[in-house]
Amino acid sequence: MIAKNSIPGSPLLTVFWPLFGVAAVVGSLLAARVPHSADVRLHLIAAYLVQAVGVGLSVIWQDAFGLALSSVLVGLPFTAISFFAMNEVRRIRSSHHARYMGLLTAVFAIGQIMGPPAVGVIMRHVVNVDAGFDLALAVASIALVVGAAIYVAMILLFPSERNARTAGRSVRPT
Repeated sequence: MIAKNSIPGSPLLTVFWPLFGVAAVVGSLLAARVPHSADVRLHLIAAYLVQAVGVGLSVIWQDAFGLALSSVLVGLPFTAISFFAMNEVRRIRSSHHARYMGLLTAVFAIGQIMGPPAVGVIMRHVVNVDAGFDLALAVASIALVVGAAIYVAMILLFPSERNARTAGRSVRPT
């Protein structure tokens, strides 16, 4: 919709979803190569911020190149975020990880269901479709930055066992 409004009639309108998909595949392959010894929350922070930049780009750079770059930046961490989140669940809830993975999946599904009606509410309160999409995407980008900030706080408040050992502190196992 953004591309149709930004570059109407362009032959590139059909390129953005495939770019997103290819980037998501590449992101999955890269995520699978992350060393298991690394603090997954650092990778979640990076993934959230890359996606926030990608979403934000679609608001401020609405030509073909900007939308293509946005598609890639949103796609790269798309499945990687789920992969990292599931690994973090395994780390902090090793004995009941399947239950928490199910909960994460349900919360993701609820978010997917709630997104369109939330955008509909935004659309009823703006002057035109472009302004509505810009506001909805700005909110999404801000939410991703807030999510990254929450992971920063979690790292500071709840260091992983590996990080705590290197800092000379003992941590109670979770």
